Amino acid sequence: MSIYTVAQARDNLSKLIAEAERGDDVRIQRNGKPAVRLVSDAPKELIIDVEEMKRRMIKPENGPTNIVEMLEEMRQDRPW
Repeated sequence: MSIYTVAQARDNLSKLIAEAERGDDVRIQRNGKPAVRLVSDAPKELIIDVEEMKRRMIKPENGPTNIVEMLEEMRQDRPW
């Protein structure tokens, strides 16, 4: 979360807008008290790099290999 004074926001408005567009929490204070929060209405782009996701996947040695097995294992460990 970024907090700025009104003067800082005025001098750096483009930067604050860019932060909000990235999804960062941007707040502006007046006299040390919260005044406004910038929120972007810009549509979020969803870019998925499937190969990068595959490289980052952690494969358990002796654990479940799919979501169904994982949920079943969780149910057995913590019966509700």
